[in-house]
Amino acid sequence: MNSRWEADHAGHHFTIIRTEGAKGLQVECNGHLVSEKNWFLFSLDEAKGYVKLGGRKTNVEVSVGEVCTLKVDGKQVAVRTIK
Repeated sequence: MNSRWEADHAGHHFTIIRTEGAKGLQVECNGHLVSEKNWFLFSLDEAKGYVKLGGRKTNVEVSVGEVCTLKVDGKQVAVRTIK
């Protein structure tokens, strides 16, 4: 089972994909990988990474639980469930 969320922030498109079968969490910005995590025994609920936005290094944090949350430079960004 895969879950997918998307968000738009300051002209940039974010995609978050959680794969249960392959046990992974992937975060993309504008089609480029920001963070990818895999696990074996325990579920992974968070991913962190950096992306260059507007010419500067920007912190990206994702948390997946009952809901998916995305923070860009510490500010929460609204996400929509795709699947």
